[in-house]
Amino acid sequence: MEYTFENLNIASIILSRELLKNGIRRKTRGFDCIELPEPVLIHINNPLDRYMNIKERKNHKVLPFAESLALASGINSMDLYASYVPSMMEYSDDGQYQRAGYGPRIRCFSGYGYDYKIDDIIDREIISGNPVVVDQLKFVIETLKKDLYSRQAIITIHDPGKDCFTKSGGLLVTKDQPCSRSLQFMVVNGMLDLTLYIRSNDLLYGFQAVNVFNFTFMLEYVANILKIPVGRYHHLANNLHFYEDKWQLVETMASKNVDDYVSVFDRWSYPYFILDLKHFDENIKDLVRVEKALREGKDTKFYGDKIKFFDDWYKVFVQYWKKEKQVFHNPYLNKLFS
Repeated sequence: MEYTFENLNIASIILSRELLKNGIRRKTRGFDCIELPEPVLIHINNPLDRYMNIKERKNHKVLPFAESLALASGINSMDLYASYVPSMMEYSDDGQYQRAGYGPRIRCFSGYGYDYKIDDIIDREIISGNPVVVDQLKFVIETLKKDLYSRQAIITIHDPGKDCFTKSGGLLVTKDQPCSRSLQFMVVNGMLDLTLYIRSNDLLYGFQAVNVFNFTFMLEYVANILKIPVGRYHHLANNLHFYEDKWQLVETMASKNVDDYVSVFDRWSYPYFILDLKHFDENIKDLVRVEKALREGKDTKFYGDKIKFFDDWYKVFVQYWKKEKQVFHNPYLNKLFS
C-alpha cells in the first residue's frame, strides 16, 4: 500500500479512513488491534508542516519537542520524557531510563571498531576489536558533505547487541523494543529527503504523536547544516495499526474534511543558521540545560536566543512550564499554540 500526502494532518485523516475500511482484526499481546495487512509506504510532500492540529485528537503539543531534544542530545533519561507524559514510565524497565530511546542510538551508538574475520564456525564466538562509540548524526553529515549525492548516509537504530538476548544468552524480555529501525538521508533533485523504516507503528501514539514530528524535525536541521532545502519524508511502516478501544477517536479523525488542513503557510522554513555540527551541539547543550531548569521551576536564560530555530524550541518549553504566552518566528507554531 502506498500513499502520498501534503502534511501530517491530512495523512492522519486519510490513514484513519483506510484503517477503518481495510484494516483487519487480530489480537496482539492480549489486545484487540486493527491493522493494515501489508507494509505501508507513506510519502509526505511538505514535512515542514509536521504539526497535529486536529482538535479532537488532543495531541500533546510539547512532548514531540522534548523527544526531539532527546534525539538531538543523545539523552534517554526518563526524567525528560515522564515530566511531560507520566504514563511513559510504564515503558521503562528500570524506572530511570528509556531502554530503547533513540537518542543514544543516534548520537553514541556503541559497538566494535574492527571488521569481522571469520574463517571457521568456531570463530563466531570471538569478539573482533575494541568497543567504540559512533555519533551516527555526525556520520550522516560528514558523508553528505563529502558526497552530496551519497546513498550511504544511514542511521541504524536497532542494536542487536542490546535488543536480542540477555547477557546469559536468553531471549531479551523488555517493555521497550525500538520500533523505528533505520533512517536514510538522501539528496533528491537538490533537496534532502529522509526515509524511515519502522517495524510496527501505532497510528495515534506513534505515527501521529511523535514519529513524523521527530524525524522531519531532524530532517530540517540536518538540511540546515548542509545548507540545502528540505525535500520529502518517506515513512515505511511494516505494520500500521490502532487498538480497538480507540475506534471512536479514529472514526472522528476519519470524518474530518481534508480541505480544512492544507498547509496554509506552504513550505515555511527557517533561514540557514547552523554553521556546523559543533555549532548545533553547542546550542543543544544549552537548550538541555535550560529545559531542565524550567522543568525544575528555575528562572534561566537561553544563550542561543538569536537563532530563530532554537529560540522557537526554547519558547515552546517556556510557554509550557511558565504558562507565558509566546510569539514564535514559525507561523505554524503560532497556529499550533493559538
